[in-house]
This record gives sequence, structure tokens and C-alpha cells, in this order.
Amino acid sequence: MKSSFFVSIAAVLVFALPAAARPLFTVTEDGHEIVASMLTLPSAAGGTLAIQGCTACTRQVMTLSPDARFFVGKNEVTFGELKNLLATYPKSSVLVVTPVGKTVVTRIKLGAVNASNAR
Repeated sequence: MKSSFFVSIAAVLVFALPAAARPLFTVTEDGHEIVASMLTLPSAAGGTLAIQGCTACTRQVMTLSPDARFFVGKNEVTFGELKNLLATYPKSSVLVVTPVGKTVVTRIKLGAVNASNAR
């Protein structure tokens, strides 16, 4: 009886220790969820964009990466198409993605617009 108890404890330890030894998940990107009217885009990809949540809020200035990707729903669109849709739908939701701790935007996703409008 004692031996089965010790075998059980040993088995639990064998399975528990490797689980604790696994690396924790790391966060590599930071997302800013905003409304389209809060976002000021540069004239061309690679410029500076700004996010201002309200008139009293501090304006966040970020650089748009030259190889940034732009999405409407699941479909990838060009910078010009995204810019036109943001102007057309100022109340739609937008996700601006940067690497953690950096101010370089790598991805912008417009969520509330039907992707067929982008073409």
C-alpha cells in the first residue's frame, strides 16, 4: 500500500516537472484598438502617423514601416485603398499593430467594413 502511494507521488512529479520547465508565452506585438477618426495617416507608407483618442488625450506619434501590411477584414489591401476606406468609414474599428516597446507600425487592420468594398 505504501509503495503504491510513493509510486503515485513519483508519477505526479514526473509529469508536473516538465510542465513547469516549459517556457512561458512571450508577447511580441502590441495592438492599439481605435476608431478610424482617431488615426491620422501619412501621405505615403514609411511616413509618420498619429493616434489621438480625444481632444484632451496625449497624441501618440508612430512611424509607418515601409513594408507594413494593410487589411480590411481578412483581405489584404494597398495603402491607398486603406486610406480611402478610413476616410469613408470614420466610425469603423481599426487595429494598429507595433512590436512591443517600439513605435514602428507593422500592420493596420480595418475591421467593420465589408472587404468587397475595398476592390
